[in-house]
Amino acid sequence: MDDLISDFLTETSDGLNRIDGDLLDLAHSGPEAQRITSILRELHTIKGNCGFVNLTRIKLISHHLESLVLILRDEADTLTPSRVGLILEGIDRMRVLLAHLSAHRAEPEGSDDDLLGRIAGSCAGHEPHFSDNPPARFVHIPPSTPVAGTQPIGRAWARLPYIVRSLSDELEKKIELVMSGGDTELDLHTLELIKAPLTQMIRNSGDHGIEAPAERLKLGKAETGTITLRASRQSGCIIMEIADDGRGLDLDRIRATAIARGLATASEVDAMNEGEIARFIFADGFTTTERAGTVSGRGIGMDIVKSHIEELGGSIELHSVAGQGSTFCIRIPVKS
Repeated sequence: MDDLISDFLTETSDGLNRIDGDLLDLAHSGPEAQRITSILRELHTIKGNCGFVNLTRIKLISHHLESLVLILRDEADTLTPSRVGLILEGIDRMRVLLAHLSAHRAEPEGSDDDLLGRIAGSCAGHEPHFSDNPPARFVHIPPSTPVAGTQPIGRAWARLPYIVRSLSDELEKKIELVMSGGDTELDLHTLELIKAPLTQMIRNSGDHGIEAPAERLKLGKAETGTITLRASRQSGCIIMEIADDGRGLDLDRIRATAIARGLATASEVDAMNEGEIARFIFADGFTTTERAGTVSGRGIGMDIVKSHIEELGGSIELHSVAGQGSTFCIRIPVKS
């Protein structure tokens, strides 16, 4: 059985990478029967292979994604950024399941409703939506075959406009994503591994950072919030900045949460500067949100982002100004 699971992990990871590429090409070029057929073939293969290793949860989500893609095939006007974003999120959730399977040789326990949210309703024509309750922390499964060479970092950004569009609809916010430096070259292995952390950080900026339109107007800001993603190459490193013009970090709440969780004593926190206090957000499971929402608040994001970046030999810094926004700066050394 172990060999069967290993083969399944390899084939499914490669299949999801192919779906990613086909779906993003489809979103750029419009409905194209050949690409839709290719996506359906990959999903159907994954669903069929689940039967050989008795994986009911991966089979279920692949089945529902298959239903969504069938809608794209039969109704050309349903190829919206929101729906593309939904399917991309579904693919990411399948990768979460694969990661758990890789580590534990079994699927995680939990409710199928937690995994699927209202995706079944989406198949019936309702507004696409995924509840943000994945069964395990997000991780990215690297391609089974090591890749060499470099490509523009914009490849890792291709899905982000669709994620932001879906996020805007879900949160009922107006969010613009501005990207620059997408032609900066990065090695393919790092390019693959950076996709999931970038997605998580963009979603956090939209949820925690950008205010609702009415709130922004009261503050004298533009109704539409902006998330800026920049890349450049400096002194042997790739620099990526993710910035938003939102509310900034609530340092008082971070202080209180850190003390309540026993991460530091009150006297230790009082002796810290603002930068040191802000870095508590990278602690395992840290969240200042009292009630988890559909996008975040479960404390399963920034600690994993930091871990992924450090695994690449990189570092992450942050700067936040109350009422003006936050900027995260990622530095990844360039491989020679």
